Amino acid sequence: MLISGSWNRACGSTSTEIHDYTNNSVREGPEMRVPRRNHASVTLPSGDVAVFGGYGGSTNPPYLSSCEVFNVKSLSFSEIGNMIVKRYRHAVVLLPNGLVLIIGGYDAPKVLNSCEFYNPANKTFSASKATMSVARMGHTASLLPNGKVLVCGGYDGSNLLQTTEIYDPLTDSFSAGPLMTVKRRCHTATTLPDGRVLLTGGEDGKQSNSTEMYDPTNNSFSSGPKMVVSRSSHFSALFPDGRVMIGGETNESKQTTEIYDPWTNTFSMGLSPLQPRETSLACLF
Repeated sequence: MLISGSWNRACGSTSTEIHDYTNNSVREGPEMRVPRRNHASVTLPSGDVAVFGGYGGSTNPPYLSSCEVFNVKSLSFSEIGNMIVKRYRHAVVLLPNGLVLIIGGYDAPKVLNSCEFYNPANKTFSASKATMSVARMGHTASLLPNGKVLVCGGYDGSNLLQTTEIYDPLTDSFSAGPLMTVKRRCHTATTLPDGRVLLTGGEDGKQSNSTEMYDPTNNSFSSGPKMVVSRSSHFSALFPDGRVMIGGETNESKQTTEIYDPWTNTFSMGLSPLQPRETSLACLF
């Protein structure tokens, strides 16, 4: 699993680390080409990991359109071009057709409701005609078993959001989804092997240890177990065995992780990152 970026003296960071869940070990990874935080990442069909936008801090304005890819064979990063729009605190998801959908985010001075596509086959970006019903940043996007995408919560520039939307790649359009149990931004969402989506932490007025589960069979949310610690702007990743690793920013420490076990529906503390991780991303490869 690749963990990328972090907060570094108000700027982004180029640092990465690689976690091996099979032997419960962690080591330093290669540096990204650009410092980043609050970026977005996704594992491509090739197994490589693409990294999109975020906040650099070394440019004016500091919001990024630049993107790069981590090659799992060479263990190195290379540039893959720029998004059409600079995006920060956006969400990305790999669609069944092999395209990456990039959703919302922030580009000063406004929160975005627009989307665009990245095509890994030819490393190009193109606009989507789809727009969300509201602008969102700090939201999540999760692929559902039927090929649609669940977009949850976030912040519209004035309000925390409890609403969700569902993207249909066949029509390139959004429709309204069910309400979450609470308002959330800067949370995580992980699709489990059974198709349910686990939402963890975030901010609902304060940093939260609450979780909830979306069930696609009845299109509804229900409250889940509490995490060990409260987290926001953290990361999560699904292990091949069905467990979920959650880690990063907490009120107590930015250098902890915990593991969600879907069979016992409980959280327990996990392996610590090599360094404090805040506004970082994680992707299995």
